[in-house]
Amino acid sequence: MNNYSFLAISVLTYILLYKILWLKNFHNVFFWALSFQWLAVNVKVIYSVIINEDFVYLHEFTDNIIRAWLYGNITIICVALGIRLSIKKKKFVEFDTLFGSNLNLTKFADYYIYFSILTLTVLNPKLYPAALIQIVTQLIYIKYVLFFIGFCNIVKKKQYNSRLFYYLLFEFILSFTGFFSNFKDIFVIIFISLSYVYSKKINVRIILLGSLLVLVFFSVGVIWQVVKGDYRQFLNKGEKTQEVSRGAVESLNYLYDHVAEINDTKFLLGIDALVSRIEYIDYFSACLDYVPLHKSHENGKILLEAFKFGFMPRILFPDKEILDDSKFTAKYTGVQVAGVEQGTSICLGYAANSYIDFGNYFFFSPLILGFLIGLIYNQLIKNSKSLIMGLAITFPLYFSFFAFGYEFYKIIPPLLYYFFIAMLYLKYGNKVIKLNFNI
Repeated sequence: MNNYSFLAISVLTYILLYKILWLKNFHNVFFWALSFQWLAVNVKVIYSVIINEDFVYLHEFTDNIIRAWLYGNITIICVALGIRLSIKKKKFVEFDTLFGSNLNLTKFADYYIYFSILTLTVLNPKLYPAALIQIVTQLIYIKYVLFFIGFCNIVKKKQYNSRLFYYLLFEFILSFTGFFSNFKDIFVIIFISLSYVYSKKINVRIILLGSLLVLVFFSVGVIWQVVKGDYRQFLNKGEKTQEVSRGAVESLNYLYDHVAEINDTKFLLGIDALVSRIEYIDYFSACLDYVPLHKSHENGKILLEAFKFGFMPRILFPDKEILDDSKFTAKYTGVQVAGVEQGTSICLGYAANSYIDFGNYFFFSPLILGFLIGLIYNQLIKNSKSLIMGLAITFPLYFSFFAFGYEFYKIIPPLLYYFFIAMLYLKYGNKVIKLNFNI
């Protein structure tokens, strides 16, 4: 097979993903989350065509890379099928009708910025013990419920545009003050929201706007790849940890100075680094080399342990094992990778987890994952008192399973924790944050 054959299969896989998951009048976070996973499997296919290099030899572990790539695409389709088979079809009305209700946008803007400030202060995960970090992180995602409602109303009524812009700019800048910059989150939520708002109004202007957003996202990603090594060294003061030891203003000043030094050569190197960072099948290929030749299949143990991990929150089970991504990767690939001691972690990915569990019957696990996501969606929709809240409360589900490179134990527990927090919000949250819906 040549690069164009790989590309054709990648494109057909994406079309199939669209056919399975795209729902009318829905924000389609499931489709967009799996689109990001699709990119993690296929980005080097696209890149190989652009730079005219053999797809296989863009990888470190080449022996089973085609098989890893194929299994990765099948895994994504299986998750999509699991979601589609489990969700109850619910007809959402068109955007113009749904968001014609008279919401208080000023109140939304205030609550959204208050919540953002809370994430920097009392809801900052760094302030909490390890037992609470996962729960606090999922609680933070509730702010995107407010974001989705307010953003869509602002677009509908064309009011408060500048106010929202400054809030988003504020959050974007602050996203670079952490060890793992989460700047991509703000781009993603805007992109998904816009795709929902304008899904029936596609024209040249919308295409240009979407393309501009993608271009800015890509450029920021490349710049981050160039500066992140030195920047992280600055943040942790040279210690081999993932802790931030600098203030926000000091960190941003350092970052600004280093961004200003980027030239064309560094930018091109940053593109290579970004492509390698996005793709997540290289270690899967190493895993296919290693299991079961040197390490036996686990017969479902990894998937079951992930569920067990989720149903045993550390706050109630303080002696629960602390899992190390790099040790897990080394165990099932035979490759010694950098770990906590070097201030990093290397994940293997849930597709590889599925293969380790069930071998060539790996598709069983992603079907279960998709079914779980669909069940959570059904319950959140069922317990929402309005169509708008149903859309909004399911919006943050994107963050639980967008990453192809996460292990099952980093996907299933967050899904369960968000479900628990979202159900509490649906029951009690609107009594605190009083938003009145007409539909």
